[in-house]
Amino acid sequence: NPHHGWGHSKGHGWGHQEGKGPGWGQHEEKGHGWGHHEGKGHGWGHQDAKGHGWGHQEAKGHGWGHHEAKGHGW
Repeated sequence: NPHHGWGHSKGHGWGHQEGKGPGWGQHEEKGHGWGHHEGKGHGWGHQDAKGHGWGHQEAKGHGWGHHEAKGHGW
C-alpha cells in the first residue's frame, strides 16, 4: 500500500524514532520528536506505506513507534 498502510510504512509513525525538533524520550530529534524513531511522515505498524502508517516503519514526517520519522515524532 503506497498510501494508507498499517505496519512498515513511510508516512505517519508513532514509537521509537529520531525526531528533529522538540523531543520527548530517548532519541535524537532536531525539531519535534516523541520517542525512539526516525519518522519521515506518518507511520503506524509494520508496513511500507507512503502515507499513513502505524507501527514499525520508516516514516517521513510524523512518526509514532519504531521508524525513521523526520518531522513530528512520538
